Amino acid sequence: MLRQFNKRIRGSKSRKKVSGATLIPDKKDEIMSVANQLRKEGLQEGKRQGKKEGKKEGIFTVARNMLHNLHMSIDVIQQSTGLSHREVISLTK
Repeated sequence: MLRQFNKRIRGSKSRKKVSGATLIPDKKDEIMSVANQLRKEGLQEGKRQGKKEGKKEGIFTVARNMLHNLHMSIDVIQQSTGLSHREVISLTK
């Protein structure tokens, strides 16, 4: 996305220098479109990361309950949740 934007900007002929930055007035809509696309991509990535973290947190909560409330063995918790031995052991502390 950024490469396409940079190629388009370099191809522009109407540029103005303002305090070290180059402004391209006729590319404003295109720049805003790219900015909006990048913002959307950032939001989507944030949602993906949030879901992933929430899922992991839920697995740890279930494993903790299995260990402390149901007194299940570490092996059964590992098999049920997919957590490593070290991760399950960390819940005992």
